[in-house]
Amino acid sequence: MGTTARERMQASLETEIERMSSALRLTPYQRPRFGRLEGGAPAMAVGLDGVLHQQYFERGELVFERQTRDPDEFLYWAFEAATQNAAYLWVCDHPGDPGRRHERELARQATLLHALHPHWAERLRDDGLQARRERNDDGVLVAELPPAPLHFDDPEPEDPEPDGPEPEASALQRLVRRLRWRRPPR
Repeated sequence: MGTTARERMQASLETEIERMSSALRLTPYQRPRFGRLEGGAPAMAVGLDGVLHQQYFERGELVFERQTRDPDEFLYWAFEAATQNAAYLWVCDHPGDPGRRHERELARQATLLHALHPHWAERLRDDGLQARRERNDDGVLVAELPPAPLHFDDPEPEDPEPDGPEPEASALQRLVRRLRWRRPPR
């Protein structure tokens, strides 16, 4: 794969990562990024041969790596890690919510992944079921699907009074509005 084709592929993936990260309101720290990173964040790269790499480094040592040629698989890996971190932080910010911390964290991660692609949430659940079968372990948590609707703590910003007819919302704006559902009361 030539340099320009590789750069185009990376630019395309970065654009999609930015769009999805914005839809989930991920902080810059939580967003998947290309390049070599330390501290548990995955390093992502497009190889010279067009293979997509996700790598984890600890103290400069490569501790885990996976590769694919499938951009959807690559994006799933990126957002599996990003939503796990976002879910953990969300649960830490909501200590009074009912339920066990790990269950709430998994439920939030499934909700975030479902908001991006419902089949990603299904895959998260299926991976949990597979881990349970392999270990013969009842202690592995499995996400319930469909998850509760995604909601954010901060209120939706109020739109200023329009001076004329309201412009048609972009696809991303419509997605963000859908993601701002509130969880129904229990």
